[in-house]
Amino acid sequence: MFEGPNLLDWGITRKKNGLASLPEEVAMSLISRFEPDFLLVATGNGGQRRRHGKKVAHHVKSKSQLQVQLVSSRDVRECFRKLIADRPTKQRIMNALAEFYPGLAPLVPRPRRAWDPQDYYVQMFDAVAHGFTWMKREA
Repeated sequence: MFEGPNLLDWGITRKKNGLASLPEEVAMSLISRFEPDFLLVATGNGGQRRRHGKKVAHHVKSKSQLQVQLVSSRDVRECFRKLIADRPTKQRIMNALAEFYPGLAPLVPRPRRAWDPQDYYVQMFDAVAHGFTWMKREA
């Protein structure tokens, strides 16, 4: 959650009972809790993530007056390509975000080997990267 350029919260939301909820239900719950000015929805470049993102955006638009903004994974890569000297891999993007937001530094996962599972915090860094990209695009 951002307030202007400041990162206020970087927690990960989970259901207490461990049961999966529909993404649009989770979005509406968080909207009622935090009362944001707008909702930023991350979309992939195709496949399931793009469908989920667009479904959540459509649901939120139909159920509330909240403005919805979409940011794709391609947008994120293009943004960080300008900020990082090398190719913007997930690891390099997470390291760059930790420089911009020092509170995230202890959460940066170690570099992933091909056989390692994805670290718990990678999705959180992905969300922060989308928010950061949107702010850079709007500036």
